[in-house]
Amino acid sequence: SNQSKADGIRVQADYPGTVKLADGLHIALTSDGNDYDTTGIILAGVDKSSDSKGSHDESVNANDEFIANGNKISDTRVEVGNGTSITVDAGLRELEENENRNRIFAVGLENHFGHMKAGNDVTLSVNSGKFSQSQNTTYGFYQVFYGDTTIGDRLNSTVKSEVDAKTNRLVISAVTSAHDHPNDKQIKALTHDRLTLGDDAHLTSIVTATAETDKKQSIVQYGAYLSQTDYNIGRNMQIDTTQTGVKGAPNKDIGGEVYAIGIYTDHDAKGTIGAGLQDTVTVRDRAMGYVKGIYCGDTDVTLGDSSRITTQVENSNVLSDYGLHVRGTSKLTMGNNSQVSVRQQGGTTNTIRGAYVYPAATFTAGDNFRLDVAYGATNLNGTAYGILNEGTVNLGKNAHITVNAPDERAADTMAVYSYTGKSASANQVGKVTLDDGAVLTVNSKAENEDKIINNVVKTDKAGQVIFNGGMTLTGSQNAIYSTDAGSSVTALGNGRKVILGDLESAKGGAIKLNLNTGDSLFRGKSTIDGGDTELTLANSSRWDMTDTSQLTKLDHNNGGTVNMAYNPKLQRLDVGTYAGKDGIFRMKSGLNELETADNLHADKAYIDKAAEGSTGLIQVYDQSFLTGHEVTGTKYQLLVTDKSGNAKFSGLTLDEGGLWDVTPTIQNGSYVRNTMGVKD
Repeated sequence: SNQSKADGIRVQADYPGTVKLADGLHIALTSDGNDYDTTGIILAGVDKSSDSKGSHDESVNANDEFIANGNKISDTRVEVGNGTSITVDAGLRELEENENRNRIFAVGLENHFGHMKAGNDVTLSVNSGKFSQSQNTTYGFYQVFYGDTTIGDRLNSTVKSEVDAKTNRLVISAVTSAHDHPNDKQIKALTHDRLTLGDDAHLTSIVTATAETDKKQSIVQYGAYLSQTDYNIGRNMQIDTTQTGVKGAPNKDIGGEVYAIGIYTDHDAKGTIGAGLQDTVTVRDRAMGYVKGIYCGDTDVTLGDSSRITTQVENSNVLSDYGLHVRGTSKLTMGNNSQVSVRQQGGTTNTIRGAYVYPAATFTAGDNFRLDVAYGATNLNGTAYGILNEGTVNLGKNAHITVNAPDERAADTMAVYSYTGKSASANQVGKVTLDDGAVLTVNSKAENEDKIINNVVKTDKAGQVIFNGGMTLTGSQNAIYSTDAGSSVTALGNGRKVILGDLESAKGGAIKLNLNTGDSLFRGKSTIDGGDTELTLANSSRWDMTDTSQLTKLDHNNGGTVNMAYNPKLQRLDVGTYAGKDGIFRMKSGLNELETADNLHADKAYIDKAAEGSTGLIQVYDQSFLTGHEVTGTKYQLLVTDKSGNAKFSGLTLDEGGLWDVTPTIQNGSYVRNTMGVKD
């Protein structure tokens, strides 16, 4: 029919008391029509006749009644019993050729401005067909206008709908709590909705496209939508948000208001979701704008321990894939042992972001946080970030961030990128802090002409990354790249540090590292292009130098080793400021060859200024015997040049298995030339 309402049970605004429904109640609504609303159980707590402005707008009415009622909502209450099941099927009949439906508003359980309490094991199933001309709105549970709802354990809310090329607009969500209708112009709220869900809730949101859609259409899908709501959700909530299209379709028209989001929060919503959350968003064979695990817009969200956020895209063309999208002034907190995974296989994307944090926003995760990003899209110009940060990120101990991307790519590939965005206020700085035991990995050889797009850690535009303890960085190119004034990457605390990849500081960027344990290792080169790189090597830590390098400052103590012998090619190390006691330089030489200024046969270290009293040790690794040359007599080679003359170096035996052990005798160069008479 074309009647405007088709409800199972409707409790009007003027009902004077409590409606208590029995346990085990089953309500089934099957309807078809052109333009109508249908709800299994609705508490319509707002009386439109009280509208002071004559607009008959529920938002205005709700505000007026709230004030008139002494800043309270309606006293009307509905109690839904344990084991209640509500099934709403709207417009599922197959349409005739050239037949269209206009509008549907289909809901399982609905609360406006009143008090609602539902027991354990409530099941909501809402399934809507194709409505093309106006809007299809499909909700499992729906609450607006200061509603106050408590639902017990094991809520199961499933919503399904279909779209095609004729669809104008679809809004679908398994649970929605907001002040206004989400598609209305938002009117200022006087207070918040209140929502409590028990343990083991399961929310399912499914959209099936039976034909290709385009970006002019609006297809807005959520697992849960929370706006202007104070909420408390129990443990082990599972949210499955799935959108599928036509397998093999070109799906070229991407963008627009077409997206799938697992948890959407905005407009000052605040609350907690208990331990064990599993939020999974899956998109297959679609063209769309965004896919997000969780979106936070000016909200405060706390997720318990062992939360799992998963975004997976297959054979789809999308603008962006997100695990966490933290905007505005939002605060998102995840407990210990939490995980975020973002993966795309096939199709195209402009960018994949495990977590994107805006300038005034904060993201915090407890110990053992794990973030995995996998770029398997077919286009090679999409960016891939573990954490893209303009705000504040705090990660606990043993964080693991991994980015996997094809070697052939030519776009940014980074585990952590922190910078200060253009919209940041004067006192806002992009800052990421990681506690002891962080492990960051980039598995990709992606590069472009600049060859600085592939970084495990990058800071830019005064961004900061701080490692409070030990860490492991593994990358195919730069382990750390810091550029622009005020940018910095620091790791100055105690703990094992393993850095496999290069260091580069440029244009005022800074890198400051303290390797102070015997199992700490830096394997790579250090390049300075107008930046500042300061390195401490102490307590038998080691730098395997892979190519000619520069350091602004080297603190070199107690057996910390600069291993220039790691690379068989001759290398040069330039150090601005040197200080230390008994640090080791391990240097290569070819003692069988006569060395001249134009014909070098040994590694070189050049120091601009050494602190008074600095001492160092030099080991010489010589391969003359292994290359068939026997060296006899005394050979002279220039190894270290200290312009200040403040440092003193001594020889140290290098035992490489007894083939050819060398203990160098270190003399001042001027003494060798002027007193000993050695020209070369």
